[in-house]
Amino acid sequence: MMNKKIFVLQFRTDQSEAHDQLCLNQALEGMNVSFVYFNPTRNEMPENLDNADALILSGSGEFFVGKEPGKDTWMPRVLELMDEALEKDVPMLGLCFGSQLLAKHQGANITDDKKHMELGTFEITMNEKAKDDPIFSAMPEKYYVILGHKETPIDIPDNLEILASSERVPAQAIRVKGKKAWSVLFHPEVNKKQLLERLEMYPEYMEDPSKIDEFEAQLNEVPHAQEVILSFARFVISNEIKR
Repeated sequence: MMNKKIFVLQFRTDQSEAHDQLCLNQALEGMNVSFVYFNPTRNEMPENLDNADALILSGSGEFFVGKEPGKDTWMPRVLELMDEALEKDVPMLGLCFGSQLLAKHQGANITDDKKHMELGTFEITMNEKAKDDPIFSAMPEKYYVILGHKETPIDIPDNLEILASSERVPAQAIRVKGKKAWSVLFHPEVNKKQLLERLEMYPEYMEDPSKIDEFEAQLNEVPHAQEVILSFARFVISNEIKR
């Protein structure tokens, strides 16, 4: 079986860019998929999705969705590519920043209210809609995930289905109704060790970076969260796109 080709849009310009690729490559190691990486922030974009079997919108520690429109000149082209994925029914998955992108694209609002911020491992709960979803149906009702976000989607419109929530955030996982488009505010591609590596790159995410040992001691294992991105890959492998 030929590998399915997944286009990945990265929104990183620092050392986390290579780490982002490492996490994705390790998370899907052994699966019949291959990644093609693009970085819109450097004007690296595919002309179209004709050769893509799926699209992943990756995370970012540098850019924010809730800024005034037009500040990031590359953003309109990203939104156009998302339009194309939805029109052609190319499977799409947003991760953290990518989740905020998809939510904003579909009409949600994005807030930077600190009461919604999450950093570390948090328990999320699947809802009834997740039971029939091809990505989340095999997941347990509750499990721990890795989160590290300053912005949060709120005011979720009716064209988005909420599949999971946490104590602080009602929309931890969403799907565009009738489409093969999902997003998760958490990081299913990252494990505990990789989270700590990422925090070395972004110490400003912690209120007190000197307490990293205490922070690490409070982290939970996240095996079920990692299953989410594997489930997406299996869906891509079995999916046939009508071109």
